Amino acid sequence: MMEQPYDEQSHDEQFNADDHEAWEKNFQLLVEYKKQEGHCNVPRVYKFRDVRLGHWVNRQRTGKKWNFLEEYQIERLESIGFEWELHPEDALWKKQFQLLVEFKELEGHCNVPYNYEVEGKQLGHWVQEQRERFYEEDNNTMKEYQIRRLESIGFEWGHQPLHHDDAEQDSPLWESCFQIIDICVY
Repeated sequence: MMEQPYDEQSHDEQFNADDHEAWEKNFQLLVEYKKQEGHCNVPRVYKFRDVRLGHWVNRQRTGKKWNFLEEYQIERLESIGFEWELHPEDALWKKQFQLLVEFKELEGHCNVPYNYEVEGKQLGHWVQEQRERFYEEDNNTMKEYQIRRLESIGFEWGHQPLHHDDAEQDSPLWESCFQIIDICVY
């Protein structure tokens, strides 16, 4: 059984910066948790190896907000992809991202057909929305971590799947495809 490095009773409520050893042990547990789960968003009441790791993670977020963390602690947490703020829409984004990862594992690419659905979710629409958000001129609404995660799996920003509106016969895309088919058939 692993020694419990975080003891709420003895740990100073003001994020005692002198307790580097306990912080480091909890950080290493978080690294292990991330390897196992794929993220650092430990549920608040979650214990990992008999340590209240969720509570510790929450205290890191609070500590940064109130400037109680040291710079090296912030840098170490960020180096493993620690997210300082969590929003409900992030959970939905992460679920869709996971579906895209699974699609890539099956198909070998991230170019999801526009009308493709999986688990009742319109993954093709979501993928196209990510590209549109990335290229918004006035206000790119993508978060940096979202861009990094998509790029880490080989996401192509410029790929344009055939959208139902593009299938009109007078569109340049339709005309190009028609010419290619015409050449191949005859």
